[in-house]
Amino acid sequence: MIVSGALLAATVASAAPPVEEARNRAEIAKHFDRKAPVRVLNLWATWCAPCVAEMPELQKIHDSYRRRGVSFVALSMDDALPGSREEARRRVEAFVHSRSLTLPTLLYVGALTDIETELSLEGEIPVTLVFDRNGKELQRTVGIIDATAFRAELDRILARENRASR
Repeated sequence: MIVSGALLAATVASAAPPVEEARNRAEIAKHFDRKAPVRVLNLWATWCAPCVAEMPELQKIHDSYRRRGVSFVALSMDDALPGSREEARRRVEAFVHSRSLTLPTLLYVGALTDIETELSLEGEIPVTLVFDRNGKELQRTVGIIDATAFRAELDRILARENRASR
């Protein structure tokens, strides 16, 4: 079978970036678009039913907001499960691939207590955090996001960030 260059390019462009490791907030921050005025971090895991349930909506929001200046990162907490890090990575990569996710996904490999302290977490996932370009937290949702309300909040934050940058 011969694949045209355009088809191959479209396939590669729509593929998810590889799942990389992050040990702390600074390493996570490197994966956001530096030019984006708004950054969304979603903490999730493949074994978390509410996390899995909200992932398709997060993908849709990522697709519609990335060109508007919102950068997304999904931070998997799968390494917290017993087993090897490689098993956790394969589990996350299989999940991302099976759902055709393109939002950048990281595997958190640091100590859980460290990330809980760095992000003021209480141990519950999913958690979706919205930051400005300087890392200041602007909004936090614990549990599944309400897509309509979350989009409205992103619109409000983007409008405020755009006014502030003028």
